Amino acid sequence: MNVLREETYTELRHRLRTPLTHIVGYSALLMEGDEADQEMKASLSTVNEQAESILERVGFWLGADSDVREDRMAGLRREITQPLTVIIRTVGALAQRANGAALLDVLRIGRACTELLTFVYRQGGPGGGKTPLSLARPVARESATGTEVRVLVIDDNPVSLDMLARQLQGYGYSAACVESGPAGLHALDDDRYDLVLLDVMMPGLGGVDVLKQIRAKPNLADIPVIMISALDEVESAAQCIELGAEDYLLKPPDPVLLRARLHSALERKRLEAERWQRTRDLEKATEALKRANEDLESFASIASHDLQEPLRTVSNTLQLFAANAANLPEEQRQLVELAVDGAKRMSRLISGLLAYSVSDGASENLTNVDCEAALLEAITNVREAIKDAGAQITHTELPVVKAHPGGMVRLFQNLLANAIKYRSDKRPVIRITAERDGAEWVISVEDNGIGIDKRFQRHIFQPFRRLHGQERPGTGLGLAICERIVRKSGGRIWVDSEPDEGSVFHFTALPAEPSPAAEYQPAVPVR
Repeated sequence: MNVLREETYTELRHRLRTPLTHIVGYSALLMEGDEADQEMKASLSTVNEQAESILERVGFWLGADSDVREDRMAGLRREITQPLTVIIRTVGALAQRANGAALLDVLRIGRACTELLTFVYRQGGPGGGKTPLSLARPVARESATGTEVRVLVIDDNPVSLDMLARQLQGYGYSAACVESGPAGLHALDDDRYDLVLLDVMMPGLGGVDVLKQIRAKPNLADIPVIMISALDEVESAAQCIELGAEDYLLKPPDPVLLRARLHSALERKRLEAERWQRTRDLEKATEALKRANEDLESFASIASHDLQEPLRTVSNTLQLFAANAANLPEEQRQLVELAVDGAKRMSRLISGLLAYSVSDGASENLTNVDCEAALLEAITNVREAIKDAGAQITHTELPVVKAHPGGMVRLFQNLLANAIKYRSDKRPVIRITAERDGAEWVISVEDNGIGIDKRFQRHIFQPFRRLHGQERPGTGLGLAICERIVRKSGGRIWVDSEPDEGSVFHFTALPAEPSPAAEYQPAVPVR
């Protein structure tokens, strides 16, 4: 009993499946077209069914896990003779009825039957007696819809090329066909294609090697490659997918499945291109934002020096003029006082803009900050306002959190100043507390001031949003600075308040990194 070599067996399976896929493919094309009437379609359906039956027998007798022996070849020949005879008789009848392009496809089916007959009646080993096909090579077709989606088909079999090109044309794609791996690589180097259909088994440079070379070239790395093969071997499919193939289809590809896989591959490529473009746009936007922040810091420097200096000159001159304006009429004295007050407010506004611009420190500069030490330093900074208002300030134990150096002092300072500024007729009482909430600390600053109407609570953290006009001093930037400091530390800030019942400002902060002490401790005032 003769056992065949594995290489010969693989070639034989490929050789048998190739003409069968041609029979199935062309019969399906004819059934989908308009040339065939109902009687012809019924005959073509018979051809298709018998070819599928032979494919099943090939898979049974030449299974990948079976010993390949000559007696199996004999069994296969016996079982495919009857369905092959049915196909040949049906094709002969179809040839009498068909004409034009349909007749050419029927003759192609007949030629595929000849390939199978060579196997059934040949004598000797399975590797001999190969009869090459000699059909005309198809030319590239333009898309029926005019959409410039270009597909490169690489297959050494001109019949397979013709069938795939016609299917692609029906889907509205433009197909270019080449008959070898080197020709395919040359075509990819010379022109742009949106997708590649690549045959696995080709003489010389096979499909797997072509796939490796495509994936090795940076300019082709993103092009989808769908492998097509007459062999249904799991190992081959797995190898192709591992090497970067988009998909693996058996010949002849089911029209619905092929169209779906083509659409899926092209859609993924489109989405990937959009994602890449969005990434590039985001990088450009980030760079532009970085430059804008640098420009803002530069402006802040100018505001703190070049703008303040001439304003200081104007303010000092007005104050001197006001000091010697006792003999001026009342109306003129009031005008001078308005000018002095305006200069002071302008100075405060410039200082506020400077503080607002530098409050947006980079989040990567966060470090461990002792909130209790930061609060004590903030109290020191506003001690005159506390003394003038007679404010009482208490606090519970406060945590060490991740924050921007100096930002926590500014945050407490602004919230304390805000509580004192918007006090009621009662003595200001301010209490600072901290409570752990899951992965965050919630720190609260509570006062007994005039409160805030709910209609305005979501606007008070916006720059220049003031609720009391000139009734109370300020620039409208204090709470906006607080919001920036908290946001850049990865937290959030909000307020709970009712008119005439005081306000509670809450902000969250992340706990400090595990450490026995804070890395940054503001100076604690000496009592």
